[in-house]
Amino acid sequence: LLQILTKEPGRLVTACFSPDGRYIAAAHTDGSIRLWDIDDAAGACIAVFTEHKREVKHVLFSPDGERLLSGGDDGTVVFRRLRDVVNGFRSGLQGTG
Repeated sequence: LLQILTKEPGRLVTACFSPDGRYIAAAHTDGSIRLWDIDDAAGACIAVFTEHKREVKHVLFSPDGERLLSGGDDGTVVFRRLRDVVNGFRSGLQGTG
Protein backbone atom coordinates (compact mmCIF):
# COMPACT_ATOMS: atom_id res chain seq x y z
CA LEU A 1 0.00 0.00 0.00
CA LEU A 2 2.77 2.45 0.89
CA GLN A 3 4.52 1.69 -2.41
CA ILE A 4 1.37 2.60 -4.30
CA LEU A 5 0.89 5.91 -2.51
CA THR A 6 4.49 7.11 -2.69
CA LYS A 7 5.41 6.23 -6.28
CA GLU A 8 3.78 9.32 -7.78
CA PRO A 9 5.29 12.81 -8.17
CA GLY A 10 4.63 15.33 -5.45
CA ARG A 11 4.80 14.55 -1.76
CA LEU A 12 1.81 12.73 -0.34
CA VAL A 13 -0.22 15.07 1.89
CA THR A 14 -3.21 12.97 2.88
CA ALA A 15 -5.15 9.92 1.81
CA CYS A 16 -8.45 8.24 2.64
CA PHE A 17 -10.25 4.97 2.00
CA SER A 18 -13.65 4.78 0.37
CA PRO A 19 -16.43 3.55 2.69
CA ASP A 20 -16.40 0.11 1.01
CA GLY A 21 -12.60 -0.13 1.32
CA ARG A 22 -12.07 -0.62 -2.41
CA TYR A 23 -10.51 2.73 -3.30
CA ILE A 24 -7.90 5.08 -1.89
CA ALA A 25 -7.81 8.74 -2.81
CA ALA A 26 -4.33 10.25 -2.36
CA ALA A 27 -3.71 14.01 -2.36
CA HIS A 28 -0.30 15.43 -3.27
CA THR A 29 1.67 18.66 -2.95
CA ASP A 30 1.58 19.15 -6.73
CA GLY A 31 -2.19 19.74 -6.56
CA SER A 32 -3.13 16.33 -7.92
CA ILE A 33 -5.36 13.62 -6.50
CA ARG A 34 -4.96 10.03 -7.58
CA LEU A 35 -7.70 7.46 -7.20
CA TRP A 36 -6.43 3.90 -6.70
CA ASP A 37 -8.38 0.67 -7.00
CA ILE A 38 -6.81 -1.45 -4.27
CA ASP A 39 -8.98 -4.46 -5.10
CA ASP A 40 -7.02 -4.67 -8.35
CA ALA A 41 -4.01 -6.98 -7.87
CA ALA A 42 -1.68 -4.39 -9.43
CA GLY A 43 -3.17 -1.49 -7.47
CA ALA A 44 -4.34 0.37 -10.57
CA CYS A 45 -4.51 4.15 -10.62
CA ILE A 46 -7.91 4.70 -12.21
CA ALA A 47 -7.98 8.50 -12.26
CA VAL A 48 -5.80 11.56 -11.80
CA PHE A 49 -7.60 14.78 -10.92
CA THR A 50 -5.83 18.07 -11.54
CA GLU A 51 -8.39 20.78 -10.80
CA HIS A 52 -6.41 22.23 -7.89
CA LYS A 53 -3.62 24.65 -8.75
CA ARG A 54 -1.80 24.29 -5.42
CA GLU A 55 -1.36 21.68 -2.69
CA VAL A 56 -4.42 19.60 -1.84
CA LYS A 57 -5.00 19.69 1.93
CA HIS A 58 -8.14 17.56 2.33
CA VAL A 59 -9.70 14.66 0.49
CA LEU A 60 -12.66 12.54 1.55
CA PHE A 61 -15.38 10.28 0.28
CA SER A 62 -19.04 10.94 0.96
CA PRO A 63 -20.55 8.44 3.43
CA ASP A 64 -22.28 6.58 0.59
CA GLY A 65 -19.06 6.46 -1.47
CA GLU A 66 -20.71 8.19 -4.43
CA ARG A 67 -18.64 11.38 -4.33
CA LEU A 68 -15.06 12.43 -3.74
CA LEU A 69 -14.51 15.87 -2.24
CA SER A 70 -11.27 17.81 -1.98
CA GLY A 71 -10.05 21.16 -0.73
CA GLY A 72 -6.82 22.88 -1.64
CA ASP A 73 -4.53 25.75 -0.75
CA ASP A 74 -5.88 27.55 -3.81
CA GLY A 75 -9.19 28.05 -1.94
CA THR A 76 -11.20 25.67 -4.09
CA VAL A 77 -13.44 22.80 -3.05
CA VAL A 78 -14.15 20.19 -5.72
CA PHE A 79 -16.95 17.59 -5.75
CA ARG A 80 -16.65 14.64 -8.11
CA ARG A 81 -19.21 11.95 -8.94
CA LEU A 82 -17.25 8.70 -8.79
CA ARG A 83 -19.68 6.56 -10.72
CA ASP A 84 -18.68 8.41 -13.90
CA VAL A 85 -14.97 7.97 -13.17
CA VAL A 86 -15.18 4.27 -12.32
CA ASN A 87 -17.45 3.47 -15.27
CA GLY A 88 -15.14 5.40 -17.59
CA PHE A 89 -12.11 3.48 -16.35
CA ARG A 90 -13.85 0.15 -16.86
CA SER A 91 -14.68 1.27 -20.41
CA GLY A 92 -11.03 2.07 -21.09
CA LEU A 93 -11.16 5.81 -20.41
CA GLN A 94 -9.10 7.33 -17.60
CA GLY A 95 -10.40 10.38 -15.72
CA THR A 96 -8.16 13.43 -15.67
CA GLY A 97 -10.33 15.89 -13.81
